[in-house]
Amino acid sequence: MRRALILLAWAASPAWAAGFRPYPQLDFGASPAQISTSCAAARQEAVFRLRQVAELPDSARTFANTPGAIESALDGLNDRTAGDAFLEHVAASSQIRAASTGCRDLVRDFGAYTADEAGGRVFARRDLFHAVKAYAAQAQGLTPAQQRLLERELVDFKHEGMEIPMERRAILSAVRERISMLQDDYAQNLSEVPDYLLVSKAEMAGLPAGYVAELPRLMGQYVIRVGGADYLPFMRDSPDADARRRLEFLYHNRAAAQNVADLSELLRLRDVAAHILGYRDYAAYSLEGSMAGNPEKALDFLSNLQENLTPMASRELKAMAALRAGRKGKASGAIRAWDWDYYDRELKEKRLSSSDAAAVRRCFPLDRVLRGLFTLNQTLFGVAFKRVPDAETWAPGVDLYEVRDGAGQGPVLGYIYLDLFPRPGKSARMTAFPIISGRLLSDGTYQKPVSALLASFSADRPGAPPSLSYGPRGQVQALFRAFGSVMAWTLARVPYERFAGFGGVPDFAATPGGVMKDFAWRPEVLALISKDPSDPSRGLPLALYRRILAARGADLAIKKLRQVFFASLDMRYHMDPLVTKPTAVYQKMAEKISLIPMTPGTNPEAGMPKLARGAGAYGRLWSEACAQDVFSRFANEGILNPAIGWLYRQEILAPGSSRPAQESLQAFLGRAPSDEAFFNSLGIPR
Repeated sequence: MRRALILLAWAASPAWAAGFRPYPQLDFGASPAQISTSCAAARQEAVFRLRQVAELPDSARTFANTPGAIESALDGLNDRTAGDAFLEHVAASSQIRAASTGCRDLVRDFGAYTADEAGGRVFARRDLFHAVKAYAAQAQGLTPAQQRLLERELVDFKHEGMEIPMERRAILSAVRERISMLQDDYAQNLSEVPDYLLVSKAEMAGLPAGYVAELPRLMGQYVIRVGGADYLPFMRDSPDADARRRLEFLYHNRAAAQNVADLSELLRLRDVAAHILGYRDYAAYSLEGSMAGNPEKALDFLSNLQENLTPMASRELKAMAALRAGRKGKASGAIRAWDWDYYDRELKEKRLSSSDAAAVRRCFPLDRVLRGLFTLNQTLFGVAFKRVPDAETWAPGVDLYEVRDGAGQGPVLGYIYLDLFPRPGKSARMTAFPIISGRLLSDGTYQKPVSALLASFSADRPGAPPSLSYGPRGQVQALFRAFGSVMAWTLARVPYERFAGFGGVPDFAATPGGVMKDFAWRPEVLALISKDPSDPSRGLPLALYRRILAARGADLAIKKLRQVFFASLDMRYHMDPLVTKPTAVYQKMAEKISLIPMTPGTNPEAGMPKLARGAGAYGRLWSEACAQDVFSRFANEGILNPAIGWLYRQEILAPGSSRPAQESLQAFLGRAPSDEAFFNSLGIPR
């Protein structure tokens, strides 16, 4: 891999090294005006194609010219705008990013809830709804994928209120408009938090010198910004408990004056919208189409986890409390919210020191990790990765890889862009994006998917190649997780874009990434992705690996229990229309489930953007359980077993969400899905 270079010339010309493009529309050198023009033209083409669907007489309707044609129009819009809409994530120019965001919004929204028939939001159009209903009344002989598409479109129309009278749709539209405003306000309030804590030089003792040097100063004191990146390092590394307490109080009161009221109204209006649409509550509405299917099943899953994790988590918290007592020289009660990050770090460092962590990092040079990751996927899935030497990209240091079937002897299956180094205008967060999704085209060929993996790996010192951290929140594990998502899109073979991957199944969407991440923990894979600096012929030293596993197990239960708490809180908020005091609910559930009480006088729910986006937080844990179940076949029958890898590719990745995830799991596992492997991974025998 080539080291990224930040060149001034590139800022003026976003497309780098003009050459091969997987598709003509992936023009990464487009100007803001070109982006706006091409996106508007693509939308107009989609409007025209949808008008043709609406104008057909009902007697002439077929699957191809009605539900299939609607999907085809949407797929075409996504494809034509793919490159323009992607640039918001990677372009150096703020003008290009703004134009790209506008294109993305145009495609995503495609009108509004109060859409007009000339081309508003597709599933809010009466004419298209009547067209699909008319076809559905006489549909027969459909394939399973066609039946699934028809059912999903009818659910989309239902969610837009097409099955309720016009006067109730008007109310729904007004409610949703207010919900959208509240969601935007909630996020905006958080982004504008000006709060900070002034800390004296004495209170900064024990913090890393690099962190201290980067902090601004005011009146001779250090400024810890509550809404920025200063918070977590201070809470994790500062030995001053009182300073941590003061900072935690500010942090968990971010935007509280506005957001507590906004969240209360938001939850109430979501419940109103769900009832207008005929659902019992918003959680039932949100979970339609998920693996769980209903809130009760999701809550049973969470409750079972809570019951089994609580004894283990209690022991971990007692170990943290013992560390604190040792520091203070006396017993000091339970771990509080301002203690958690600090003593969690200390507990893990008793098993894996900071010097150990630095030594571990040196064992994972980026080029070695990438080669091993490619080798793993080649072995499992029978594919080969080849860098495209003359590819047009959006920046220097970005590489394009083609993925070929048959260990490199077969056809090209898809393309993957790797953008792995920091750059102005680019998010530092590791993310995977499907740029163009695969689908079966009308001529019988398959559209090759194009995806991108973005990261910001930096060298520890100037001129040195990057090395990656390794552990539960390590860069190696994050890279594997993201690559698992990329391969799910690349290896999908589905008739319609909406079924590529598992985006429409929220509690299975993270499963392919979770499966790939599990490989990163296995010794067989460590031999591929790591090397001992003192002996490059060997991988990560066994003694270091054992200390990593010990540190991983030090807080496994309490961290997982915190996830259970947030998921349960999210579900409770969206099942109970009487949650008019979300702070009181948070306080009660935090003490009961997470075992770490809420600090009196704080309002943590005011600073949790995921709550403002709706029910579904349980899906991360559910996906993890599915991933562990899938991985159990590899663990039992061979981590690098190509036969199991091929079965995984064919039964789970290839169908994507064109069939229910439950069916795909059963086909791969040869049995009904189970949470046994997940509980075993947590140290809870079943």
